[in-house]
Amino acid sequence: MSHLEIKTAFKALIRETSVYKYYIELKENSLTSKGYLDIAKIPELFVAGAGEFLRQSRLKKKLKQKRIAEIIDVTPTQVCAWEKNRSKIPLKSLVKIAKTYDVSKDMIYELINRNKIALKTNLPVRLEKIMEIITYFTPHKLDGTVSLTKCSDETLQKIKDTLNVTLRMKKTENNNNQATINSKELHRYLKTFFQYTKVPKIHPPLTNEVKLWHENGLDLTRAIICPCLQTEGNIKHPNAFYFNGNNKVLHDYFVDAVYYEYNELPTSYLCSDGHVTSYARKATKEIIDEVMKLAGNSKTSPAHEQSIEEYLREPQPHLNYLLNASEIEQKIALRIWTSAEGHTIIRRFKIANAD
Repeated sequence: MSHLEIKTAFKALIRETSVYKYYIELKENSLTSKGYLDIAKIPELFVAGAGEFLRQSRLKKKLKQKRIAEIIDVTPTQVCAWEKNRSKIPLKSLVKIAKTYDVSKDMIYELINRNKIALKTNLPVRLEKIMEIITYFTPHKLDGTVSLTKCSDETLQKIKDTLNVTLRMKKTENNNNQATINSKELHRYLKTFFQYTKVPKIHPPLTNEVKLWHENGLDLTRAIICPCLQTEGNIKHPNAFYFNGNNKVLHDYFVDAVYYEYNELPTSYLCSDGHVTSYARKATKEIIDEVMKLAGNSKTSPAHEQSIEEYLREPQPHLNYLLNASEIEQKIALRIWTSAEGHTIIRRFKIANAD
């Protein structure tokens, strides 16, 4: 692949869920004209071993250390320390000095590529050197931690061979090993050159009716969301709930209702053998609060190993929210209850005479 092709063509699938596809893509203007990743753009990046290059280049130009210090606004002592490899030099400063010596950034990057100048984590300056492993990295948003998606031992070894980093293994809830890398340099490298995007796989409306009901002003929380959660659903505090069942139409009603009422897509859709649609993120709490306010609860019986007394101390589920609902909202809710529970029983009770 040519450098020009890499500039426009590099986009790779990182992972895929039942709801989203996650991609990594090279940002525009990340490469130099000679195809090097322009690593001088990375904040706070230092290099080691550039002393001999700096000294020889300065002598060729017949410049004093004092003059170089003036150009980049440091002390002559600092320039001396860099030339004798007593301290690391900021890459931005190295590039600035090199420009004074009529040496291009590409020449600096070539020296790094040939390991004549060292980066702390051995970050590749050629895209092709990291393409085989780049799809396994996901930088955290706020700190210097990089997560690795599940991969083979062979891939983990390739990552260690390519980068001078330590892999930290941590047990997850599923008792699987989750590997992470604690490296600010790698984190900044990834955030500087790569764009991370997620593309939905499901696109509401999934049904013909729900969007129309929403446009006509129906309360979809009363008509669909509460009935679904009180039949085949459940709320898992503080910010998770799910709908369960093998009726795909009800799942689609549920997804459409949450989307048009709260602008949220599910976290998972028809998973666990195609029977579970779940929501679990911070924004989900708003929906849970509204459901609890309207319907009291989604639990219509004690949970596993929960006593009746413990259950009764919790907010109790009720259908009062339907008393103030419109007739069409009540009909939709009744359809959902009937479809989810399988049948509806109407009982006649004899009311004793007050006398």
